[in-house]
Amino acid sequence: MYHILERLYTSSHSLRRVEKAFLRRESGSSWPSTLAVATVSFDVEEIADVKALPDFCRRLADLDVRASFAVIGVYVRRYPDEHRAILAENHEIINHSFSHPSHPDLCPKRQFQTLSADEVRAEIEKCHTAVAEQLGYEMTGFRNPHFLHQFNSHTYDALSALGYRVSTSKSMMDVQATPVKVANGLIECPLSPCPDHIYTVFDSYHMSRGKTLLNRHTPREYFERGRVLAEMAIRHRSYINTYFDPIHVMHCEPFWEFAELLAKSTSIRLMTYSDLAKMVLEA
Repeated sequence: MYHILERLYTSSHSLRRVEKAFLRRESGSSWPSTLAVATVSFDVEEIADVKALPDFCRRLADLDVRASFAVIGVYVRRYPDEHRAILAENHEIINHSFSHPSHPDLCPKRQFQTLSADEVRAEIEKCHTAVAEQLGYEMTGFRNPHFLHQFNSHTYDALSALGYRVSTSKSMMDVQATPVKVANGLIECPLSPCPDHIYTVFDSYHMSRGKTLLNRHTPREYFERGRVLAEMAIRHRSYINTYFDPIHVMHCEPFWEFAELLAKSTSIRLMTYSDLAKMVLEA
C-alpha cells in the first residue's frame, strides 16, 4: 500500500513540475508555431536496431509519421543498406557520433563527456563523413551519446563550426520545453521528460529498465503518459520531443497507437529536427 501511495504522490508532484516547465521561456526565446509540435525520434544503437530499420521505417511511413533517426558512424559503414531504408521512407538522419563513446560493444573505455575539443569534433566529423559517403546525405542535427548525462562542453562549438543547426541532447527540465537558440545558427531541441519521473526523459529505456518498480511502466501505462505529454503540449501550444530504440518499440502496439495519435491529431504538427531549425532560425 505504501508503494502505491508513494507512486501516486510522485506522479502528481511530477505532473505539476512538468506543467510549469511547459510555460517556461528563456529570455529572448520565441516560439513561432501556433500549433503544438512533436518530434518522434529513434536512436539506432544496437545491431538489432539496425536490422529492424527496413520494416520499422516502412511502418512509420504507412502512418504518415516522418521521424528522425540518430545513427552511429561505425554501423553506417558496416550496414549501409539497412540505413538507406531511413531515407527511402523520407525520414531524417542525425549524427550520433562515430563510435558512441561508452558503447559496451563499440567504445567501452571512453566517455563522451571527457573528450577534448579535438576528439569531440573528430567523433562528429567522422560520423558525418560516413553518412555522406555511404548514404549521400548531409546531416545537420546531432544527439550527444547518452545525451545530458555525458554532455560535453565542447559540443556546441564543434557543431557550429561544422555548420550544424540542431542539437537534441538536453532535457526540457534543464532548458525549456521549446527549442532554444544556444549558439550562432544552432538550436537545442530539448527532450521531453516522463510526466511521472521528471529526471528521466520520455524514452524506451526508461519504460523498460527503470531502476525500481516505482520508476518502471508497462508499455500501456507508458504510452498513456505519452498522451498526457501531448495534451500538455496542445494546451500550451508547445513542443514534445521523444526518442526510442527501434527494437524496444517495433512490436509494442501501444507505441504504434501513440504514433498514430500524433499523426492524426489536428492540434499537433509532426516535425523533424531540420524542419524545426528552419522554423525557429528563420522566423
